[in-house]
Amino acid sequence: MPRKGRPPTPTQARTNKERNLGMHECEDDNKIELGNKSTGVISGLGELPRGALIGSEGLAVLLGCHTETIRRAIENGHLSPPIGLPGGKFWTVGFLLDHIEERLVEKRIEQQKEERRIARSPV
Repeated sequence: MPRKGRPPTPTQARTNKERNLGMHECEDDNKIELGNKSTGVISGLGELPRGALIGSEGLAVLLGCHTETIRRAIENGHLSPPIGLPGGKFWTVGFLLDHIEERLVEKRIEQQKEERRIARSPV
């Protein structure tokens, strides 16, 4: 971690860039940009095959966060726990995409209910 007032060393700069921009190498040697934290766009999850397995570390890289954040999301019920398989604990990409879509629909319904409640309340 750089001290205040000092520019990051080349190693720290590379590490920060790697955190902001994850890459996935496909079987055909193409590379998919998993996400760019600086723009807020995370496209890599949608570009991976729905049946691909992804662990906590991979999901953390993809979302640009720490594995501890993933663990807390599981503990708080924001994310279902991965299933245990030989070699680790994993989700499928399809499951994660479906989960995100479900959460977005739930939030939209909550927002619509709140808007209706506000519209009915006397001013």
